[in-house]
Amino acid sequence: MKAYHIGSTAIPEIQSKPVIDILLEVLSLRELDKHTIKLEELGYEAKGDYGIEGRRFFQKGCHVRTHHIHAFETGNPEIKRHALFVAFMNAHPRRLSENRESTAESGFWPIFPIKFVKYNKYSPHLIEKMDSKPLSLVTTSILGQPPSRVTAYEKLKVELACQYKEGPDQYTQGKSAFIKSIDSDAMEWNGNMAIREQVLDL
Repeated sequence: MKAYHIGSTAIPEIQSKPVIDILLEVLSLRELDKHTIKLEELGYEAKGDYGIEGRRFFQKGCHVRTHHIHAFETGNPEIKRHALFVAFMNAHPRRLSENRESTAESGFWPIFPIKFVKYNKYSPHLIEKMDSKPLSLVTTSILGQPPSRVTAYEKLKVELACQYKEGPDQYTQGKSAFIKSIDSDAMEWNGNMAIREQVLDL
């Protein structure tokens, strides 16, 4: 069995909901099903495939979710897709010309506070942040370039979190098109890498 840290909290410096996504690569989902009770004892709720064939999904926390486990069998393309997404985003950081301006000035963040976290790659724990005026992601590039993928993704996530505060499914669906475009770019990037060992060659 292998475990991978995936999702937004695996991308340093990006704002994210305080939910850790873990991908488990297992030899057999049928064997994993036999041990579901052990995960339940740890506070996880088994949700079946939860809409994705070939997956086992576990959620920790009912009203306040803290962890997700996505389990796939070895060889499932979802494993490489998730891993490449994180690797690609971390290989294309925010540009120096992209600055964050206060939401009070940009005006797109609502007045109610939403809890977001930042994952510090130099620290083994999450640094939680509660702020009624978190930072907006307005870019100020004098070159007129489009925002980096990291900035664009973070801005999209914040906007969706504000729009669908009580609707996690709509929040997830709202990211779908953007994530698919990144998946496509990540696959091309992986194929063009000169040193494949530096990429997650799963």
